[in-house]
Amino acid sequence: MLHLLHTFVSVYETRNFTHTAEDLFLSQPTISAQIKKLEEHLQVELFIRNGKQEIIPTKEAIFLYPRALQIIEEWDDTSQRLKNQENFRLQCIIGCSHTCAVYFVPKLIPYLVKQFPNVDFSIKLMNSEEVGQQMAQNKVSIGFIEKPERNEAINQTAIYEDELVLAGKEDSPYWLLRENESGLRFYNEIYLRENNLLPQILYVDNNEAILALLREGFGRSIISKLAISHDIAYEAIHEHHLRHFYLLTHKAVFKDVLREISAYIEILVPHLLENKVF
Repeated sequence: MLHLLHTFVSVYETRNFTHTAEDLFLSQPTISAQIKKLEEHLQVELFIRNGKQEIIPTKEAIFLYPRALQIIEEWDDTSQRLKNQENFRLQCIIGCSHTCAVYFVPKLIPYLVKQFPNVDFSIKLMNSEEVGQQMAQNKVSIGFIEKPERNEAINQTAIYEDELVLAGKEDSPYWLLRENESGLRFYNEIYLRENNLLPQILYVDNNEAILALLREGFGRSIISKLAISHDIAYEAIHEHHLRHFYLLTHKAVFKDVLREISAYIEILVPHLLENKVF
């Protein structure tokens, strides 16, 4: 049954039997037969097939998808730890957007490691949208992002208020923008639009590269005040000058330790703020 769930998850994510067959190194008729077998076992229709290419998940498939991910994750985790004869330690993968990963999460990690000694924490760096996608696919345990994320499978809690500033020399004709899915790209575009600005755009997909350019006196950009150093000129802004960092958790969490970690983070952050750790 587990292999049928693997096939279902792949078809759900690719919306294409051919792509699933290529990913799983199986023939397309085999993929079709496995989906049919799962449908017969569950006595529901999982996909509506409109022609050869278009695959539309039914409401039953939408219901099954996050649960299938959980079942697969639990089995993979259990079997791997039994094979390795580990001390049954839990893996907690933290997905972080760039600013959170550099200026926010490092403040939390020492406390988390001390509070949860039997948990192996790891950090994956990606943009805000990718964190949401990885969370939805159950590839990340918890997430930290810089802009709101809409996903029915994910809980979102604002845990830190971050001040945004306009950095760079005022007379620079260039504006530095992150990639489309970036949280900072979102706030920069709002500022440019509302202030009717049409600068020359230079696209940079890395925060550290933007900071390096700003230090050289090249370009302007709205960035987190947390990233400002003494050698970067900046000014306060009034429009949309505050944003939140968000904690993402799964709505369907079956591991008690992950619930405990999430609850601890929500309690910890205000405590750290009170003590001006950030």
